[in-house]
Amino acid sequence: MKSKISLFNKAVFKRNLTGGWCLWSAILLFYLLTLPVSMYGTLSDLIRYETNIDGTLQETLKISMISTIWGALEAYVPLFALAALLCAMFVFSYLFTGRNSNMMHTFPINRITLFATNYVTGLLFLMIPVTLSAVLTLGVGAVYGVLDAFVVKHYLIWIVTVAVENIFFFSMAVCVLMFVGNMIAVPVMYLILNFLYDGCVLIVETMLSIVCYGLESYTFSSGMFGVLTPILYLARRVGGNSRIELDGKFEEAFRNMHVLPGYFVAAVFFVVIAIVVYEKKHIETAGDVITVKWLKPIFRWGASVCTSALVALLLSSMFYTKSFWVILSIVIVTGLIVFFIAQMLLERSVHIFTKRKIQEGMIYTIIVCAFYVALDMDVAGLEKKVPSMDDIQAAKISGQLEMLSDDDEEIAFIHDIHRQIVDSRKEFKRSAQNYSRNSEYVSIDYLLKDNSILKRVYEIPCSDDDGSVSKQIWDYAQKPEIILKQFFGIHYPEIDVYGGTWKTYQSDGSVSQEIRITETDAKQLYEAVVSDVNNRQMNPGYRTENVIEYTRGAVATAKYEDDEVKDIGHLTLDVRDEAGYLSVLDVRSILRYKDDNAKDGKAFVSVDERDTCTIEKLQELGFMKKNPDSESKG
Repeated sequence: MKSKISLFNKAVFKRNLTGGWCLWSAILLFYLLTLPVSMYGTLSDLIRYETNIDGTLQETLKISMISTIWGALEAYVPLFALAALLCAMFVFSYLFTGRNSNMMHTFPINRITLFATNYVTGLLFLMIPVTLSAVLTLGVGAVYGVLDAFVVKHYLIWIVTVAVENIFFFSMAVCVLMFVGNMIAVPVMYLILNFLYDGCVLIVETMLSIVCYGLESYTFSSGMFGVLTPILYLARRVGGNSRIELDGKFEEAFRNMHVLPGYFVAAVFFVVIAIVVYEKKHIETAGDVITVKWLKPIFRWGASVCTSALVALLLSSMFYTKSFWVILSIVIVTGLIVFFIAQMLLERSVHIFTKRKIQEGMIYTIIVCAFYVALDMDVAGLEKKVPSMDDIQAAKISGQLEMLSDDDEEIAFIHDIHRQIVDSRKEFKRSAQNYSRNSEYVSIDYLLKDNSILKRVYEIPCSDDDGSVSKQIWDYAQKPEIILKQFFGIHYPEIDVYGGTWKTYQSDGSVSQEIRITETDAKQLYEAVVSDVNNRQMNPGYRTENVIEYTRGAVATAKYEDDEVKDIGHLTLDVRDEAGYLSVLDVRSILRYKDDNAKDGKAFVSVDERDTCTIEKLQELGFMKKNPDSESKG
């Protein structure tokens, strides 16, 4: 008689349930404390501090019911990932030793049944506690009379979100277990897989910033590929600190929910791979770091490439060197060491220096050297890349000169400076490696007509020689119209000033006087500031530097090279720009160029004893006494 084939075995399930009671009870206790018990305390406190039970309180309680669970989701995601790993390691723990693996596979149970039973058990360990706790939390809401369809709907969506996240992390952990047979290696590989994309991007960006002149970290944007770092993406982008409105709008609580089906599909993909690998898994591989033969060279090479790059970056930072040959030497030596250490882990033996492995190590070294040399020689053209003038819609330069512009003449200047830097990159690169020479940083951003952004950051030598890049930038920065745009936004003089404040400070830095300025007085002070800037030839040390960044701009403070010049006070002028206010000193201004910008901004001017026109106007308007050292008018 043909026996029946079942996908579920009660004996295995009972074994997992009784053997793992500490695990699932700990998960249950955690969710009970952080959901229903915590919610009971929160609602009790809200009612205790309210004297009237009315509609307003009921709305507050509903918002608290919803925002609490969605706000906690950001903190829960790493816990989901950890709990999933622990559950997967428990239900498949027999795969870590040859003895247990042999015993389990001698039972009259096929591998599909064994896999399905363990998989379902692990999911139940994860899902029953969190679902039960969410239902009990709804019960707490019912006790306080705030349970309605709107609240239930939010909780149901939250439960679905949590279910998908737990299924994804558990499926990933199970898949890792099929490829990794060592108890210590499993959490390491699981963690690496979760952060593999962001980690690789960070290593590549940082190494490019050292080897390739002009490229800095964050050269590449994660964009849609951020989903490849699931713990961070799910924690920061799905749920999180929600803003709930009782009119039914799904605001931040449901942002980026469209990625959940993709994560569910990925979970199914992990399960399919795990089943295929499990069916073909050799029992004798139990305890091996990597149990699949074709994955072993990937592990060797991947560990060598990533670890050698990290060590090179760390040592170059510790010893303050950007020498390519020093970095390459560190990469070669460290890479070979890690290569053979990885092989020792794979074979669980020190006898790994075979002719074949030594040849593979040499091939690895040649390929890595070729790659790094190609980077240094700029084979890909990353260092030489300068966009065409026809492709630029706006440009920004930061450093000694702060300027954001869509004016053809100003863009042409930035483009020309960029071209000169690129043409002199070999000389400048050598100079940057010499820490005994004075240098400065120049950041250049382009907003291209396809709305992409090209960013470069250069370390160039400081020089007062006529015709040097540093001197050209400094001279251009002294133009009055450039300084005024730093104060009043990129559309100066097409602006309107409608108010402001005047502050003076005591010696300890605290505010001694703060006076509100009317629109009429503000316009006169604005003209005085413009006059001081236009008369800057009388004050050759006049320059500007950023102090504080605001949401819609940054503070521009007038300074002199002579540090002995005494500041008298700080003038803030309220500015309206109908074309959209953009501060030159805002580090994100190039990104906001195409946005629907706010029309209002603030110009911040630090007034010192050389700003004669502004001082005279402040005295004329009564904000200052004739003696600037005396107290301001209150």
